Amino acid sequence: MKKITILIISLLSLPFAAQAQSGYLKELAQKGDANAMFEYAKEQLANWEDDDDVEALEWLKKAADKGNAAAMFEIGRQLLYNSVLDGDPAEAYKWIRKAADAGDGDAQFRMYSLYNFGESEAGIEEDDAKAMAWLKKAAESGVAEAQYTLSNTYISEWSNNFNEAEGVKWLKAAAESGWPEAQYELAVCYRDGKHMAKNKTEALRWLQAAANNEHASAIESLAWRDL
Repeated sequence: MKKITILIISLLSLPFAAQAQSGYLKELAQKGDANAMFEYAKEQLANWEDDDDVEALEWLKKAADKGNAAAMFEIGRQLLYNSVLDGDPAEAYKWIRKAADAGDGDAQFRMYSLYNFGESEAGIEEDDAKAMAWLKKAAESGVAEAQYTLSNTYISEWSNNFNEAEGVKWLKAAAESGWPEAQYELAVCYRDGKHMAKNKTEALRWLQAAANNEHASAIESLAWRDL
């Protein structure tokens, strides 16, 4: 009974703890802490209240003014996708570019996508060279999906940028960063001796990692002991 009482008290205290945390973030934000401004803005966006979204945008802009690159990228995302804010796509893409220039990896990966496919609202035409440049920056910034995409760009035999050593390097980086598809492909490479020497121990290690990330083919391979 005592344990149940403690559990109930703990559950009831959660909203108050969250409110206290939010209040502390707001206090830090009001004192000029850029990271607190960004985190508080994210909290406001999570509330799903229209007024909170407007306030969140104000805090994001304050954080961006202090050089917070993640806030710059989030402004771009909100202006593009948040219907409450009714943002201008041209302005949104300017913020995304600003975030990318400031070193935000997710923004850099978005710039890669813009140049890879083109985007009329951003005034961007397809440009393979610029797309590749942004992809490399995003990969170097530690974005797992960018690392995996870059590895495919190098490893694909039909690619104009074929470079097996670089492809393996970035495939391993993406796997280490936790990208499930990279973990599975790396396992297959070790299993089959593709792009590298066969290594059943490493194949099993990466299959297990991918399976732990709920990769269906990895789970199936382990179930069938396909090593």
